[in-house]
Amino acid sequence: MRLADADLLPFDFSDFADTVQTYVHGLQTFSTKQRDEIRERNLEIDEGVFTASADPKKTYVPPKKEDVPPYLNFAPIQNSADALSHSAAEYQKAFDAAGSKRR
Repeated sequence: MRLADADLLPFDFSDFADTVQTYVHGLQTFSTKQRDEIRERNLEIDEGVFTASADPKKTYVPPKKEDVPPYLNFAPIQNSADALSHSAAEYQKAFDAAGSKRR
């Protein structure tokens, strides 16, 4: 009922925009981390680390090399997240200005 009777809708989009920015940063970090881990593991396989550390009394098959994930272009999602943050800030300014005029 509060929203139905309100002159101004009390929404705050800045937290949502901050959350989206956090997710975008997390995706970039995860992508880089995955690529680095797979490169390192493939290097260890090439150098024979898994075979050298295996128990000679047991049958052991070293892991197979994995394809390194490609680099991803995060520019579109970064631009969108920045636009969302800007829009949330503009909305908050307009909301504050409308609230101060009502008083």
